[in-house]
Amino acid sequence: MRTVGHRRDRPITFSASAELLVEGARFNDEIHLLPTGNLTFIPKGVTRFSTHEEANQDQLNRLVDGMARIAEERFRELRARNFLAKERGFTLTELAVVLVIVALMIGGLLLPLAAQDNIRRTQETQKTLNDARDSLLGFAAANGRLPCPATALSNGIEDPVGGVCTLFNAGDTVPVGYLPSATLGLAPVDSKGRLLDGWNNPIRYGVTVANSSAFTKANGMATTGMTSLAPDLRVCASAPAAAALAVGQCAVPETANVLAVNAVAVIYSLGANASVAGSGTDETNNPNPNATIAADRVFVSHEPAPVGAANGEFDDIVVWLSPNILFNRMIAAGRLP
Repeated sequence: MRTVGHRRDRPITFSASAELLVEGARFNDEIHLLPTGNLTFIPKGVTRFSTHEEANQDQLNRLVDGMARIAEERFRELRARNFLAKERGFTLTELAVVLVIVALMIGGLLLPLAAQDNIRRTQETQKTLNDARDSLLGFAAANGRLPCPATALSNGIEDPVGGVCTLFNAGDTVPVGYLPSATLGLAPVDSKGRLLDGWNNPIRYGVTVANSSAFTKANGMATTGMTSLAPDLRVCASAPAAAALAVGQCAVPETANVLAVNAVAVIYSLGANASVAGSGTDETNNPNPNATIAADRVFVSHEPAPVGAANGEFDDIVVWLSPNILFNRMIAAGRLP
C-alpha cells in the first residue's frame, strides 16, 4: 500500500458503502417529489402555450433542469463532507448507483408524462363524442330529422342538406363521412371545418338509411311512424365472421358479439393511431382512410388492444345513438306523435 498526500490508493472494490446508498435513497426521495411536492421547479403564474405539446415539452424541460440541479447540489454536499477526499475514496459501484438512480428517475418521469397525456386526450375525445351525440338529439328535436354527414369539401356542413345522404365510395351501403360540425355548431374544427378529437384528427359520423332514409328526410320519421321505424346499424364487440358480415350482422344468429342491433347513428374517433388506422381486423370495420372494406352497417367497439392482439391494434373510440333516446326526445319536442 502506498500513500499519496493524505489519500491512500486502494484497489477498486464492488462493495458499495451504506453511507452512499443512504445518500442515493435520499436523492431518490427528492426526485419523487418533483411532480407533486415542493420541488417542482415550475414557477407559479400563468404561462401561455400554442399547443398541448409545447406545454408538455416545457414541463419536461423544467423537470429535467430541476433534476440536474439536485444532482449538482448533492455532488457539492458530498465534496463538502469530504466524501471525495476521504482515504477510502469512491468505488465504481458507488458511482454506478448514483448514475442508475438518476437514469431511472428521468425515465420514470418520461413514461408517466406520456401516459397522462394519452389519458387526457382520450377523456377529451370521449367528451367531444358525447357532446356530438347530444347535438344530434337537439338537431333532430328542432328539425324533425338527423343531418347527413359532411364531406371533406363541405366545410363542416351536411351534404346534402337532408334527404337521401350521399354514399362516399363505390360499394358503400351506408353514408359514413365527417360529423357536420358547422351544421351542429360544434368546435374545435380544422381548416376544412371538421370537428377534431383529442389527437387533432377529424371525427367520423355514419347514419342509417333504413326506411328509405326516413331518418334524414324532412319529417321522414313522423311520416313513417315510430312503430314502423327500424334503424339497422350494428355495433359489434369484435369483427364479425365472414358469414355474418355478408348479411350485415355481428353474428349468425345475432345472439353474441353484439352491443347494438338498432343504432340510428354512429360517431367515432380513430384514436391516437389514426394515421395507420384500419390495418387490424377490428379497426377496418370502422371506415377510415386505410380501410379495405366498403362502409356498411357494421361497426366495432371495444377496449383498446395493443399491436399483436388477435384482431390487431385497436384504439377507436365509438359512441352510437339509441333509437329509444331519439324517439323520447322527439316526442318531448312534439316531433313524433
